Amino acid sequence: MKQITKRGGIIQAKNYSLGIVALVIVMFVMQGCAHRAHASGNSLRVLFIGNSFTYVNDMPNIFAELVKQRTPNIQVTGVLRAVGGHTLAQFSNEKDTMGLIDSKDGWNYVVLQEQSEMALYPERRQSMHDSCVFLGRHIKAARARPVLYMTWADKAKPENQYQLSTAYTDFGREIDALVVPAGDLFMEVNRAEPSINLYDTDNHHPSRYGSYLVACLFRDMLTETRAEVQRFRNAQTPTNGRDPIELKLERYADDFALKHMN
Repeated sequence: MKQITKRGGIIQAKNYSLGIVALVIVMFVMQGCAHRAHASGNSLRVLFIGNSFTYVNDMPNIFAELVKQRTPNIQVTGVLRAVGGHTLAQFSNEKDTMGLIDSKDGWNYVVLQEQSEMALYPERRQSMHDSCVFLGRHIKAARARPVLYMTWADKAKPENQYQLSTAYTDFGREIDALVVPAGDLFMEVNRAEPSINLYDTDNHHPSRYGSYLVACLFRDMLTETRAEVQRFRNAQTPTNGRDPIELKLERYADDFALKHMN
């Protein structure tokens, strides 16, 4: 197994083969803002646990950069633990992963991303459920809030999104987790903006724009109140030097978040 431990920077990972497992552990520290959950003082700590849908394009670091852009006065510290093709059941059986959840410094949020096909088959769906329950209890015992990162269907099989969405929503409700419905947003924007390619060349993993869209939604739902998202959405966004597609995706994420936040 190839292991990469790195502070900051961007992960470049294009080998998605499930036969070659890559473990990525990344620490990122950014100045950003957090007003939700258990943010203590001027800091927010987030642990991301998942596979290539999380580490491709270094989505967690994009999230931290986006937080910094809007509200730069609070420090966001995060760790990404990701293994290509890994399931939550596999993470549940790893001493290192469970030790990270129990970190003495604690977390505000622990984000769980399941292998992308687990919700599509009854036996695998049961494994996903059991893992969410087990990890959810462990996360709460560590005084953190569990977060479920909903993924999306393959480009050629949009009909699979219903099963993915239902599983994440139902299991999130059962364990009292915050569900970030990135898969639903991803599919909505893919339908509305076919000229923006949210998928990578394999039509499965996210492109850079796909990861950017997901990170925007995480920023909104983990670090801002509904009133703040509305205020930022209504404000005139500086466009100098910014990618117009990224600006459009940010607006989609803001509008979507406003529909799903209390």
